[in-house]
Amino acid sequence: NYRELKFNYRSTHRIVRFTNHVQAFRAALFLLRDLKPQLPWTTEPGSMPVTWYRATDAAFWKEYRDNSGFVVIVPCNEGEEYDFVVNDPILREHIRIDDGVPQNVLSAARAKGCEYSAVMVYGFGATADTDFVASLHGRAAPAGATPDQALPLQYFINRLYVAVSRAKRRLVIVDTDLGFAKLWACMQDEASESEMLSKIKNGREVWAQAIEGMTAGKPEDLSREAFADPLENARLFEDEGVARGDAFLLKQAAQAYRAAGDVPKSRECRARALMAEGSLLEAGDAFVEAGFTTEGVHCLWRGGSAGWKRVTEVALKDPRLLADIEVLWARALVEGATEIRAAEILTEYARRLRVDRAFAADALGDPIWIDALAALLNPLLDSKKGPLARDAATRLAHALDGIREAGVALPTSMYARVCFAAARFREAIVDWELAGDTKTSAYFQAKSATEKFPERLIWLAKIDATAEIVAQYREHSAVALSSEQSGIISNALRESGNFSEALSLAWNSVDANPMMALALRAFQVQGFELASVALLASVQLLVRQGRWDELLPFTSSGDFRPTRDWRDEAVRRWVRSENSSLQVALVRSLARSDELAKAAAHHQRGIADFLRGNLRAIDVGLRTPVTLAEAGAAYERTGRIIDALGFYEAVLRQAGN
Repeated sequence: NYRELKFNYRSTHRIVRFTNHVQAFRAALFLLRDLKPQLPWTTEPGSMPVTWYRATDAAFWKEYRDNSGFVVIVPCNEGEEYDFVVNDPILREHIRIDDGVPQNVLSAARAKGCEYSAVMVYGFGATADTDFVASLHGRAAPAGATPDQALPLQYFINRLYVAVSRAKRRLVIVDTDLGFAKLWACMQDEASESEMLSKIKNGREVWAQAIEGMTAGKPEDLSREAFADPLENARLFEDEGVARGDAFLLKQAAQAYRAAGDVPKSRECRARALMAEGSLLEAGDAFVEAGFTTEGVHCLWRGGSAGWKRVTEVALKDPRLLADIEVLWARALVEGATEIRAAEILTEYARRLRVDRAFAADALGDPIWIDALAALLNPLLDSKKGPLARDAATRLAHALDGIREAGVALPTSMYARVCFAAARFREAIVDWELAGDTKTSAYFQAKSATEKFPERLIWLAKIDATAEIVAQYREHSAVALSSEQSGIISNALRESGNFSEALSLAWNSVDANPMMALALRAFQVQGFELASVALLASVQLLVRQGRWDELLPFTSSGDFRPTRDWRDEAVRRWVRSENSSLQVALVRSLARSDELAKAAAHHQRGIADFLRGNLRAIDVGLRTPVTLAEAGAAYERTGRIIDALGFYEAVLRQAGN
């Protein structure tokens, strides 16, 4: 929806006519039929013409230094002004650079939308990649013969138009001889101008009376009228810099204010430039130095832990600041906060968020408040210092509730830790689960506190709450239990020395692990009797679970060592003394095992080898408690039909004898 303005309200009529000349040049170069000249809003008698100077004119630069209120617009991208100046052999000799910023130098892009009383347009012709004048007059290929070629050239001329149209009262063009020849010739002599107009449809009718070229200037013309006002430039730079958050323009403002003799404003603008750059600690100190202590404290606060100490130092010199939330908070962080002090600060923070919209808008978008929150609460929640008292945690949680209600997205794990300490377990669980932080002891404790029996058993087991598990079991002994729950209670009863009850529940769990743990513990504490029962039951449960990898070492070598704990020499001697009973228990379990029929081939083969080596037809039913039916069933479940037939044939032969 862009449309050229019909009137120019900014510039003198002579500058408007010159900018029209640039527009006519653009229309001729790129055959833009719809482009029209602007009309000046006023006509001022005696206004200065646009003048040009050679870049090598030493007298011009001497006069320029004495009239430093000119804003210099150069042909580079925004942010490249410093590099352009230091790489230009002329500008680097005549432009002052301070704090990394060339004084009063802007790119066309940065100057767009602004207006200045006096403008110097420098070096556009010298840096042009194309000889626009030669292209226009047919001495070179047309500018932008193809759309792809035309686009960067049109962009260059657009930047040129922006540059020349920033001036309100004075405009000077400075370039090299080659630069004038490539770009500005049409604005320097009538013959070249006439040829330019002939390239535009109805050019003379539309443009001839609306354009004006430039004249050769004299160095003394720069000071002929006092249009270049550093103070005016300073205000313009400051306003635009603040509006854009542009550190470069704010530094320009600082330079211009200093040139105009306004040192306090120069310091203020430099502080604002440092803030815009994100150099918050430097900005804070600069604001304080300039007398803006509130802004200084704000920047230092946002500077993080390194700035919080400075906030305290600044506030102690200015008692008016001591009630500010940033100061209260920073002092607590530096001096160390009690639970009560932390709760008071957080409550005040929540209140400010609720009643002060400007403060809330600023704070909600700044992550430093979350960093400060973590710095305040983490020492209080440090597990090495012991648990946080419930009443203190309750106060903190209430304050955090207010902060959350104000729209602050609190770190979920932090909020959960405070809620946990305040015994608000369900809220803690919700936030821990949102954070994916579900592997901590605190999470397990919270779950155990909120679940009912028997579901809470799994969480009590995770925190090794043996006594609580046993107490819960005693209180709810009539409640039906799952396999896992039976195993948990069995382990707890074992640890509390209730081996007989542990045995029953371990068997009900249908899990060999609690049974094997009971067998070991009973052997170590009580001796053989109950330990042997648990050992035989362990083998039976391993078969029921199809845990063949733990059984095969026993079937091949008689060495039962399902876990590392079973490698103790005393344990191994005890197990070897139980080998005969273990073999019987194993065969009987194999005969009844549905899992064996589904086992992998190498597992079935290992079991079959065990049966062949330990079951002879002459012994079955006579010398061992294993019946013929049990032995045959065990063989058949291995899937080794030939072995099974061989066993049955041996039984028949034995019967015939």
